[in-house]
Amino acid sequence: MAQASPHIYSPPNPRKLSVSLELDHFPPLPEVAWKVLELTSDLYLGVDRLAEVISRDQTLTARILRIANSAFFQRLCEIKTVKHASTVLGNRKIRGIVIAASLGGILYRSPQGRLLWQHALGVGLAARELTGLLRVSVDAEEAFVAGLLHDIGKGLFDYQHPELFVQAASLASADPGLSTLDAERQVLGIDHVEIGGKVAQAWNLPESIKSAIRFHHDPSASPAHPHLCAIVCLADRSCLRVGIGPINKPDLDAMDFAAGAILGITEDELEQAQADFLERIEMDRGLFSFG
Repeated sequence: MAQASPHIYSPPNPRKLSVSLELDHFPPLPEVAWKVLELTSDLYLGVDRLAEVISRDQTLTARILRIANSAFFQRLCEIKTVKHASTVLGNRKIRGIVIAASLGGILYRSPQGRLLWQHALGVGLAARELTGLLRVSVDAEEAFVAGLLHDIGKGLFDYQHPELFVQAASLASADPGLSTLDAERQVLGIDHVEIGGKVAQAWNLPESIKSAIRFHHDPSASPAHPHLCAIVCLADRSCLRVGIGPINKPDLDAMDFAAGAILGITEDELEQAQADFLERIEMDRGLFSFG
């Protein structure tokens, strides 16, 4: 089969620096991950088949076991094999863990990419935790995956324009009044939610995940998935506030009031949830530093 010509996305922006972003040159999730996602769509699939597929990739297997053994997945005993993980956690949790481990392989190639992965994992875990507060129904494992992938556009920035991405992140951290999106537009001529939507389309991600990527900074604009977008919004702000990732905004309010209104969460509830989340991170700091 002939190789398709690269899909190059060049944002028209005559007043600012614009960059070309080649979507076809951004590493996809590994083949093993796609196969696992296909298999776990059957929630009753036997663990032997799932373990067989995952175990073909030893690096991915090691990452999966590291995440599965974290305090966030409420393990009662040490998980030593993929088959054991599948048995103990079930297909829905394994699905999210495989995406987390695979995303680590894509992002963990540069110092800034490692920070991006830490932020992605932090937001995914925070989003998963926040579902326990809700008065609306949002699936915890879907929230985990949405949180993991919400900033995938930043991964493309770091992969193809790392120096400019560092500049944008530094600008956003240095100026409390400047949003991440505005900093990216100033430096790159495009923001991560716009290009992230292009990556989500190229990867053929589910519509709910596409929506979380596109609208996590403005959940009320999501036409079909405002609750999921609102959860990712609040999880993202919580991690930015405590410096989990490349951008640190300690003066940022944890609460986005539009997101809080969508979910029916009070500011006090969110503050307590954040404190509980940080306490669990302290129990397992190594989770955020593995390669």
